Amino acid sequence: MKLFFLKEGVRFTLYSLEKTGESVSSFIENLEENNEPEFARVMRRLEQLSDRGPSHRKTEFKPLGADLYEAKTSGGSRIIFFYDENKIVICTLGFPKKSRKTPRQYLKNSKSMKKAYKSFKRENKPFDIVNIKDSESLRRRP
Repeated sequence: MKLFFLKEGVRFTLYSLEKTGESVSSFIENLEENNEPEFARVMRRLEQLSDRGPSHRKTEFKPLGADLYEAKTSGGSRIIFFYDENKIVICTLGFPKKSRKTPRQYLKNSKSMKKAYKSFKRENKPFDIVNIKDSESLRRRP
């Protein structure tokens, strides 16, 4: 199973769990190319999450149920994530939110990705971590 390294902060290390056709990494890359202000907002939110953890402001972070959470920006971008042991955060999906509620399909996909991650981890299989310049310096691994 592939995990893409996103950010290591003081409190948490963030990874992106990739699913065919949907990924947080490609969502972020698309924002960087097409919407720099929103890209900057997403990166600030991820930095906040990795360094200080989520705030209690519902305009920034929101629990979605089933141990899934949503990081939000004022520009409408959303990233769904869950926590793993050892101060690891696994991001499942990134998307531009266009409606009031998080679409059910995104929640369903995130739940299935979380289930697959937990199952893979229970089997003690090694994760293939991508996008790390110096993997030896990484403090927290899944």
